[in-house]
Amino acid sequence: MIAAVTAAADTIRLKNGRTIYAEHTREVDGRIEYEVGDNTFAIPKSSVERIDSGGVAPPRSSTTAAGEAAMPAIAPSGTVKGADAMLARIVKDGKVDLDALSAAERQGDP
Repeated sequence: MIAAVTAAADTIRLKNGRTIYAEHTREVDGRIEYEVGDNTFAIPKSSVERIDSGGVAPPRSSTTAAGEAAMPAIAPSGTVKGADAMLARIVKDGKVDLDALSAAERQGDP
């Protein structure tokens, strides 16, 4: 259990000033893919200022009491048809609404 608390992390520094702590990062087809827990995410490489390896991520909780993701939301970039409408349905007050996200995932349209 102590090893999980002190595990090394990669720190992704975004050009917008935000920071993402990831267990693993890799570059794939112009995107940075990163892992947080059992989940894998990707962001455009053009949004990344730099990646620092070997840091320690601060403690985080997976959800808040209201069922929203505790991690700050990051807006998608690029041109994805319907991205603005999807983002408006899923992100409320800067936090991901997990129920809305699950509903969108059930639609089966990536």
